[in-house]
Amino acid sequence: MSGTTNLGIPFIQAAQNQKEITANAAFEALDASANAAIAVAMGDANITLTDAQALRAGLVTLTGSNTAVRKVTLPSKARRLAIQNSTGGALDITVGYATGASVTVGNGAIVLVQGNGTNCYGVGGAAALGDLADVVGPFLNGDLLQFDGAAWRPLGTGILSRVMLPFKGALVRRATTLSITTTPTAVPFTDATYDTDGFWSGAVPTRLTVPAGVTKVRLWARLRWTGGAANHGARIYKNGAAFVGQGDFKAASGYTDADYSFGSAVVAVTAGDYFELQPYASATRTGGANDLQFAIEVVETADAANPTLLALTDTPASYVGAAGKLLQVNGAATGVEFGPRHNLIASAAPTGADDSAVGYSVGSQWLDTVGDKIWFCIDASAGAAVWKGVTIA
Repeated sequence: MSGTTNLGIPFIQAAQNQKEITANAAFEALDASANAAIAVAMGDANITLTDAQALRAGLVTLTGSNTAVRKVTLPSKARRLAIQNSTGGALDITVGYATGASVTVGNGAIVLVQGNGTNCYGVGGAAALGDLADVVGPFLNGDLLQFDGAAWRPLGTGILSRVMLPFKGALVRRATTLSITTTPTAVPFTDATYDTDGFWSGAVPTRLTVPAGVTKVRLWARLRWTGGAANHGARIYKNGAAFVGQGDFKAASGYTDADYSFGSAVVAVTAGDYFELQPYASATRTGGANDLQFAIEVVETADAANPTLLALTDTPASYVGAAGKLLQVNGAATGVEFGPRHNLIASAAPTGADDSAVGYSVGSQWLDTVGDKIWFCIDASAGAAVWKGVTIA
């Protein structure tokens, strides 16, 4: 006896007796396919649902404990089915056919899956945030969304966005003892506890140097001296001189064991600026191993203060040589890059000198607005470029 295409419910035959039996069974099958709930143990393995499981239940709850992301394969029939991931192990499950697009069901989630026999799609809860009508993208990693009265958009480069930036800075120390006298002398540090962007170098051990892209920083220092009563002091210098917002410390009375820390204000910097910690005392005193520490913390970067396209991680690093070029998605589909150079405002036809040496390549286009002709570069060899033109008048 034949049945329906997807649910396989038997048809009522013209000559059969007791048609109500077939009809009632069909009603039960329809009821179950929309509303019945079953549980299926995955057994820490990929599984394939049977027709009875996938076509006679509206909700399939997956149980068991998984040690990896597992797949649930559906029978190759069009179907709308709710899948609940109740497995242990806090791992996702994917749902799909033997081939084609699949849907990810997060641990603890229930997702309505719509399949056409080839591909599966998430309905409602599996949609991405950017798919919603009142959310305007695109988004970058770490973006915050703000409602502008009509839609949700990335917040931009305000203070909240800067708070979310990855930490940048360095903490250095002197792992051996150091003696000081009355002359302020920069401390040569021995190693960095952390250094995100090359602020410190053993080649110039007294300095914390500002790398490119950093616009504001804050400094901190900690010092401890032993060796008898003496007056102690220390200062943070920028480029070998005092500066507005600098940090310093001075103890006017005699200390036999001085231990202190201090910091600077947030100060504006440019690439190449450097800071040094310069201690001094009224008599020779010694700082013990790890007793001298110096840190720099970035509080603003150029891409946060004045964002540019080049500051993004998936865009070109420079505009050099890019005049006349358009952006295109790269071959790996992981970012954008500059494509061939074009000239769409020319007043004459291209020549053999319009070649690779000046940025043109195979595929470059040239619009002669006077001659009403568009040209395409088919060979960009230096000094012998070949262009083919089409009249557009």
